[in-house]
Amino acid sequence: MASAQSLLLTHLCCQRIARVQRGANPPQCLLANGTTLVFPTFASTKLFFEWMIQYRLGRKRLRDTMLAASYFSAGVTRIVTLNPKDFDVFGCFEIIVPTPSSPPA
Repeated sequence: MASAQSLLLTHLCCQRIARVQRGANPPQCLLANGTTLVFPTFASTKLFFEWMIQYRLGRKRLRDTMLAASYFSAGVTRIVTLNPKDFDVFGCFEIIVPTPSSPPA
């Protein structure tokens, strides 16, 4: 699943790739098969405010908290991230941290 915020970041990354690889098509990067868009809802916004108060999060945690609330409200249970501490506080996700793969032999 992808949120509007994640899609914007993905789009910016795809634009950079497209500049390097002139044959790349950014919209294909955004809407691969199996992608479900997730947008904030009334329920996720309410949860966002509850989490901000409950965990005493500051302004630097607004985006991560809205993203987590939107994902949680949409039924997401696993998150792949390079910053697990951004989502650990909520205690409702299985956090997957990618590891660099070994180069092919």
